[in-house]
Amino acid sequence: MMVWNRGQSSREEEHTLPTLQADVHQEKSSNDQKKSKKRTILLLSLNRNVITLICLAFALIGAIQNIGFGMSVRLQSFLADFSSEGNGLNKNDGFWSASSSAAPSSSQSSPYAKSTAGCGPEEIVKKRIVIVGGGAAGLTAAKRLQNAPLDSSFCLTTEVTVLEATDRFGGRVGKDDNFTVYPLDLGASWVYDKQRLSIIAQEEKMEKTLEKNLVAPFELDDYEAYRVKPDGTLKKTNIGSDKNVLWSNYTWYDFFEQKVASSLHKNQIAYDCPVDKIEYGEERGDLAVFCGNRVFVADHVIVTASLAILKDDVINFRPPLPPTILEGRNPMWRGFKIFFEFSERFYENEFVYALDDGELDWWDYSLVHTGSEGPNILAGYYMGEAHDKFEGMTEEQVVKEVLKDLDVIYGKQVATNTYVRHKLVYWKDFPFIRGTYSSDHPPSDRVGPQVVQDGRLLIAGEAFPVPPRHNGWVDGAAMSGLHAAEIILNKIDSSTNWFTIPQRIWAEKD
Repeated sequence: MMVWNRGQSSREEEHTLPTLQADVHQEKSSNDQKKSKKRTILLLSLNRNVITLICLAFALIGAIQNIGFGMSVRLQSFLADFSSEGNGLNKNDGFWSASSSAAPSSSQSSPYAKSTAGCGPEEIVKKRIVIVGGGAAGLTAAKRLQNAPLDSSFCLTTEVTVLEATDRFGGRVGKDDNFTVYPLDLGASWVYDKQRLSIIAQEEKMEKTLEKNLVAPFELDDYEAYRVKPDGTLKKTNIGSDKNVLWSNYTWYDFFEQKVASSLHKNQIAYDCPVDKIEYGEERGDLAVFCGNRVFVADHVIVTASLAILKDDVINFRPPLPPTILEGRNPMWRGFKIFFEFSERFYENEFVYALDDGELDWWDYSLVHTGSEGPNILAGYYMGEAHDKFEGMTEEQVVKEVLKDLDVIYGKQVATNTYVRHKLVYWKDFPFIRGTYSSDHPPSDRVGPQVVQDGRLLIAGEAFPVPPRHNGWVDGAAMSGLHAAEIILNKIDSSTNWFTIPQRIWAEKD
């Protein structure tokens, strides 16, 4: 990835690189010829029998290598066929490669070394890909592009760089290890569908491992919803069962740290790099991504910034994005997430207090802890209309108002009287997020990642999910990034069918 400072003659420097590489190549060639002549003189001085033995040894080594290589190829082919069978995935893709979960150290060679084996330096075609945003969508896209086995006959390789505006990856996904005896999911908490964890992690049967060790040991059977009636009172209704689960002593942040981000080199994520402009050079066929005084040149760019960032024109697109990309998207709900510790448990496992344009979810967060008995923790979201009354309030005022709401539901000021402490996560305080997630009330048309600028610029993330209905879910954001990455792979190397999301997920509408 070429990076330069504004003010430098970037394009001139780019054109001088091949000349410098040619000079180095000529010098190396001259040195190689000198070394070759010395080796010839040395060999001529050796005894004929010694030469014969050396030749036999090299022949034996070559035979062993050929056998080993053939066995390796056959084994890889077998594993690829076996691992993807029954999943509706492309068996030749290597999506479920066991090595994809390994975190390469700085001393390891690039995971694309095998793709360019046998290619001379002048034959290798490098595709530069920049991903804007290091959240669920950006990290999933980066891993897919990083580990994709491109066709070696094309001498293709990719260079993937993630530009993250803050000092950490994760976006709206985060955790707190200090509030209680188990970690808190500061962003999203729910896992919509365990089966999708393998798709996001790009490892076969990942959900089996996580189900046994990491996922909360319960699924919601019958939970309750409260709706506000015209007279201001609450109506309590049963809304059936759901398949959503929670992490147990684990968080979404842990998942992305261990199963997705670990596949990237440390220098592949540029932190504290808020992107403010993206220019498409139609004549050159590349894009320039501006981050402060740095510029990243790319063949393809995936933008996974939040919908609020896009709607507020924080990133200046040149030429501008087509209006239809954002006009059809509902705005992000404003709101916050709050955790309470109470001296006694007076609440139910989970209930939803819903509005037409907003939502308030409460659940017993203590149930995610499977170790020794811990404190009574209640977690909740206030979003959309449910959050309106908190505008302009201080944190102390917010806490008092939320406790008052719980007192209304359970009576006798039980929440206020048993309050111990709290943890408030207010998304308005995050300048590169600016909201909870994109609203789907009323439902709007969402058809996955948006592709513009001759297929070189893609807009993905939580508001552009796959499947279409599931905006707001971490799963939807991650698969949107995965889908965007595979659109690029398909454009780079059309000899392979890169699309791996099972058809059953594409068809889901619920």
